Amino acid sequence: MHAVDVFGTVADILEVDGSTGEDTVSLMPLLQDAEGPVREFVYSEYFTAQSGAAAYREGHRKLLVWGHGERDNACRGRTELYDRVGDRWEQDDLAVTDPDGLAAMIEGLESLIDSAEHHWLDVPDC
Repeated sequence: MHAVDVFGTVADILEVDGSTGEDTVSLMPLLQDAEGPVREFVYSEYFTAQSGAAAYREGHRKLLVWGHGERDNACRGRTELYDRVGDRWEQDDLAVTDPDGLAAMIEGLESLIDSAEHHWLDVPDC
């Protein structure tokens, strides 16, 4: 689930067209006791004028990618991987010890970036 899903859920409850929301999914199936995830992944980002981070969560794994530099001169920096079930406080970075898991998560994020019209992470590595 993601905060943007409130829009799709309210639209569904009110029986109005919620298709204007760019990335919203109705949570009604969960409210009606359906099983399974509503989304395949959750993506969020945070950035300032000098740095930023993207979080990509799929299943129990969470990938963090840090960016550095100003918009016209940005680069992709450190990458972290966490197991949200076994390490909910994100203290044990698995980026080195789980290279297959890291590669799978990067592939998922890259696929998302490729499908976007423009994305700030579509920059070279630092």
